[in-house]
Amino acid sequence: MFYVFYDQYLTIWRDLFVNLSLSFAAVFLVTFILLGFDFHTSFLILLCVFMIIIDMFGVMYVWNIDLNAVSVVNIIMVKDLFLKK
Repeated sequence: MFYVFYDQYLTIWRDLFVNLSLSFAAVFLVTFILLGFDFHTSFLILLCVFMIIIDMFGVMYVWNIDLNAVSVVNIIMVKDLFLKK
């Protein structure tokens, strides 16, 4: 690579899927345990978080925001912000 900055685009999709998968697994596991092993409620919470992420991708597409390291961090952090409320 001529510029080191462009090296991130080679693995950005894989990094995004790994980060989101680990985050979703952690959210499901914690809600599953804290809600008394209730699978349905944990799944519904995970579905709501997934819909928030899909909405974020839609806004990024409409506003022409490219997927880079900063936007991946923002996607992961927005998911965490909605879960803390």
